[in-house]
Amino acid sequence: MKLSSTLRRATVAAVTLTAGITTVLGVSAPAQAATFTQLKNNSTNLALAPAGLVSGSVVIQRKLNSGDLQQQWNDKVGSDGLHTFVLRSQIKNGTKLVSGCLDLPTDVLAPQQQSGAKVVVRPCDGTNSQKWKRFDVNGSPAFNLENRLSQMSLDVSGRTEFTAAIQNSTFELTQDFVKSGLAFG
Repeated sequence: MKLSSTLRRATVAAVTLTAGITTVLGVSAPAQAATFTQLKNNSTNLALAPAGLVSGSVVIQRKLNSGDLQQQWNDKVGSDGLHTFVLRSQIKNGTKLVSGCLDLPTDVLAPQQQSGAKVVVRPCDGTNSQKWKRFDVNGSPAFNLENRLSQMSLDVSGRTEFTAAIQNSTFELTQDFVKSGLAFG
């Protein structure tokens, strides 16, 4: 009886030790992988991507390429229901590599925002210039994105150099986007 009592204590101690090591080492179930997608414009059938991987790089349109990490965005939906689009590739901000977000070129208030201002990638900071409200288009997979700060829509119309900009909301095809080509990482 004494032996079985000792074995039980040893077993409990081993289980407790294992649980303690797991907690200390931070070993746990793997976190869910981020989901990345391309933002494709319905009018041009091109994907949004930064022209470079430096803070302030203009967002342009490129031919769809699921292997192009600069076309891959993580759509993070906040508790307020607003979307923040985080680029899969990091961007250079000074001497550091940081997460880059779809953003306005400046953080000035809505009345001072200029229609036609080019959209850029800047370090993710959680400000309203990086938050977008999604408006679904008549039950289709398409949607419009209105910026929280500027209260203007993401648009690609009249962009001979294939850049993306903010414009007053017109709900034209140039403001319709769909998610395309899922990737996990």
